[in-house]
Amino acid sequence: MTYLEDYVRNELRTFDQLPYNAIDAMAFSVLSYTNLPNNIPEFDSQKYLSTVPIYELLRAEDYNTMFSHGSEEESRLHLLLLLAQSPRYRGLRIGEYIQRFDHETEQQFAAMTFDLSNCIGVGEQGLICICYRGTDNTLVGWKEDFNMTYRYPVPSQVDAYEYAKSIVSKQTEDGKNPRAVICGHSKGGNMAYYAAMELLKHANDKVEDNNVFESLKQHIAVWYTKIRNQYTEKMPFEQRLVKVYSFDGPGFDESVLNTEEYHRMEEYAEKFVPQDSIIGLLYYPGKYRIIRADANGILQHLCENWIIEQSDFIYCDQLSKSAITMNEALNSFMLGLSQEERKKLVDEEYEVLRAGGYETFTDLINNWQVALPKIREASKHRDPQVTKFLSEMMSAISLAVVKGFSFTNILGK
Repeated sequence: MTYLEDYVRNELRTFDQLPYNAIDAMAFSVLSYTNLPNNIPEFDSQKYLSTVPIYELLRAEDYNTMFSHGSEEESRLHLLLLLAQSPRYRGLRIGEYIQRFDHETEQQFAAMTFDLSNCIGVGEQGLICICYRGTDNTLVGWKEDFNMTYRYPVPSQVDAYEYAKSIVSKQTEDGKNPRAVICGHSKGGNMAYYAAMELLKHANDKVEDNNVFESLKQHIAVWYTKIRNQYTEKMPFEQRLVKVYSFDGPGFDESVLNTEEYHRMEEYAEKFVPQDSIIGLLYYPGKYRIIRADANGILQHLCENWIIEQSDFIYCDQLSKSAITMNEALNSFMLGLSQEERKKLVDEEYEVLRAGGYETFTDLINNWQVALPKIREASKHRDPQVTKFLSEMMSAISLAVVKGFSFTNILGK
């Protein structure tokens, strides 16, 4: 069987021989979990995209901090090495890095931009990929995910739009307005959808003042064209948007799925979920395609386990019975609560986990003998049915971060 690493290692065709596709976007989405080092340009308000060649990441002294999210560090390092070595991605550049982590607003957000314009076969116009990091192994990161059940938009969604709006307004250093792909895995997929929706919604907000231009034309005719181009987009965003990819990203409230901007965004969108999807079916998932994965349960959430054949996924006709059952149970439970009740539920269970004294699932699990008594004490007075339900959800989440651990043994029966 073939997986993501195999694709990046063996797919040596250039982009004129094999156009940009979902597997390319998935590779960047996985790499977005990397904590980029200080030599990578940070996101700013400059006119031009600020990026460096992908090989600038190949600094062994930075690896300990770069690959610190969850249990997949080694495979992500391998992925980086393969990308840097491949003739398909050899001209790849990376930059415009931003990450925000805020306990007070309950936000975990990161984004980066990949510029493929110098890759062979991409085309004269160029191509960028705006990529959002999914949920990391922090409690705050998962709390923001569950906040989506009662709050719209959450802080990361707002920042995702502001980031994309700034990036698509920039040019490459040679003056190009490149085509754009927007993507992300897990929560990053939801951010990609939201950013694209808002970009399309506000695509025509910029209006020319023709009277000003006529005055300029009369008084400085020689410079008219040059000045006009400074104040107008050379190409509408809709014509530059290529695709929006969500890899097992959670959906939205039903009211969002019925909006005009969501329907416009769907024309560009592709969402993929594995057979045993849990995260990608949260809330109202919208349209999606089902992927075969070489794992069970929540471990299918990891893109590294998705099976690839040549340059595409292997698709399935339907979800697994366990995914359908879990999705129905979750929706039935959550939709039976008001938004105020959902907030109370999510806040209470978050405080139970924080009572353990650690801020990441990895630390919580590695120090379970210290954390366990505190968590049990904090959960004593919770509704047993609610505690049981959420302990099952947290067990699934923790498996995606630290394989083989179950919160059911901590929080409930």
